[in-house]
Amino acid sequence: MPTFYKIDKERRLVMTTASGVTTMDDALAHQKRLLHDPDFAPNFSQLLDFTHVMRLDLSTENVRELAQTNVFSPDSHRAFIVSSEAAYGFARAFENLRERMGEHGIRVFRDLEDALLWVFSEKQSDSCLANSHHAPKPAIPSCGQEANLERGRAVSGSAAATACAARTSAAGPESFAPMS
Repeated sequence: MPTFYKIDKERRLVMTTASGVTTMDDALAHQKRLLHDPDFAPNFSQLLDFTHVMRLDLSTENVRELAQTNVFSPDSHRAFIVSSEAAYGFARAFENLRERMGEHGIRVFRDLEDALLWVFSEKQSDSCLANSHHAPKPAIPSCGQEANLERGRAVSGSAAATACAARTSAAGPESFAPMS
């Protein structure tokens, strides 16, 4: 499976995109690569785009094994964006397993704008979203507007490029670090 990621140190964000067939080897390689990347910090947030995954070749045991590895800190915001029922099931199982280990910042979304709101929301507001797997949908600016999602609000400033990059991540791997 082609898997790419980009680390935006300024926004403290890892943007991961996967496509094709996802295997256990691919997922383990991604975890290992992040852990050894000098630009990565465990307290970064993560946006995982699984909307281009055609098939998940992962067993229940594989999901348990992946969930055993601590890559991100327990208070990091991590958003899975999915478009298939299989990807949704995988992501929710992973979320539940990590939650049992004390990580409460993982959510699963079907909508990019909702996922971006979650990733850029204040960590103090987590308690109000703790029982929801879909954050409220805000008015998200388009890539051409001068605005961002800083702290979950549309405001003038710095995160517009991240929103645009996430919206256009399917355009190609040229700005992403390839994964094996």
